[in-house]
Amino acid sequence: KAETFTYDNILQTAEFQWFTIPESIDNLVIGFKMHKRAGGMWFPHNVNVFVEVTTDRKTWHKIGVVNPNSQNQWVSYTFSLNDFIGCDYVQPRIRFEGSGQGNTTSNSKYIIIDDLFIDFDETEVSEHPAVEKFQVNITPNPSNGQITITTGLNHSYSVSVYSMTGQRIIKKDAFCDGSLNLCTLPKGIYYLTIDHDRDRVSKRIVIQ
Repeated sequence: KAETFTYDNILQTAEFQWFTIPESIDNLVIGFKMHKRAGGMWFPHNVNVFVEVTTDRKTWHKIGVVNPNSQNQWVSYTFSLNDFIGCDYVQPRIRFEGSGQGNTTSNSKYIIIDDLFIDFDETEVSEHPAVEKFQVNITPNPSNGQITITTGLNHSYSVSVYSMTGQRIIKKDAFCDGSLNLCTLPKGIYYLTIDHDRDRVSKRIVIQ
């Protein structure tokens, strides 16, 4: 809920948890509903809602701008995320910004974002029809950094470890079930991702 009690500039953001987008995705959209109860609010000053995405927590890419003109009703919006298909780290946010000295001191004036969703179409026919589905077990978890990975796969696979901010810290190709030493990593929460052909499984791990 973007609500403010100031006569000056406004900046509020809602950031969502990051995720990966496999290359097997054909079409991906993010959407939400927005309700504005802000008659005369900030007029004639610049007020917009920006939909943005980052892949590195440094640069935010603007994928849409919503000028909230509609009053006292829910309006649905969708925006494409196709430019980010195949990215290991994708984090969207909604940024609400207004400039100028408008009348924003009433709690009956606000903009609300609700019913956020991410919808995708996955390739119906895989280029690898013999893809082997698998389960990932990591023990112990939590651990002191020494873990054992078991998948039951008969082939090697790729293992990556990501920080909570989406930075890839470790990547091992041609890994087979067995021990992985993460003792050099600081204590905290990480995500371990296994890629095998077109399949990807991510697990949350804790080092203590």
